[in-house]
Amino acid sequence: CVQGLGAGLPERRPGSAIQTRSYMNEGEMLGAAYLTSTDIMFWSGLIGAVVFRRNLIVMLLCTEIVMLACNMNFLFAAAYLNDMTGVIMSITITTIAACETAIGLALCVTYFHIRSATDVEALNLLK
Repeated sequence: CVQGLGAGLPERRPGSAIQTRSYMNEGEMLGAAYLTSTDIMFWSGLIGAVVFRRNLIVMLLCTEIVMLACNMNFLFAAAYLNDMTGVIMSITITTIAACETAIGLALCVTYFHIRSATDVEALNLLK
């Protein structure tokens, strides 16, 4: 029996549908969507910090969004690679973000009591 080029392929009938191959499985598609969403969060935080740089509270919120996007990327990498390093980095970033928020809001409240405004450009008057 002579085997040709299509020896290992299943026999195709004239009325049957052609089966196409997907290049990504479900986990890879979910990972791509997850990384895209964290990418959008990261860039929206950076752009928000640049665009709204006159308001101190919005700048603090934008830095929190950036840190949250980094946390989510570390957690996704930890789950994908089955490694605890990403979880440890995420806990560290969460701790730093909590400290930064507490100090930033304390400075914001103090500045608001002194000047009755949250304008960032007038912060040099505190010297």
